[in-house]
Amino acid sequence: MTTQGETNLAPTVTPEGTELTDRATRHFRVEGFDAGGWMPLSSLSTTQAEAELRLNRLRARFPSIPMRIVAEATVHTVIRNSSGQTPPTEGDQVT
Repeated sequence: MTTQGETNLAPTVTPEGTELTDRATRHFRVEGFDAGGWMPLSSLSTTQAEAELRLNRLRARFPSIPMRIVAEATVHTVIRNSSGQTPPTEGDQVT
């Protein structure tokens, strides 16, 4: 809070190497083994339960293909801040 009781919405400078865990995402996909490798058999699901349903349906259609559910995780990491980067002060315009 500022001295006038307003919330300070200025961004903070995040140290390099910091993982931005609040922006992490996780999706699930069914993969099947064919021609010596694992390949996607389904589109991405937002929940594991949804991927389980897809796995069951695909197993019923293709019982001889080995299948698995994999989770795809995306984590954003700060690599480098611009030199001299500081949070803007109140009244600064973003350019």
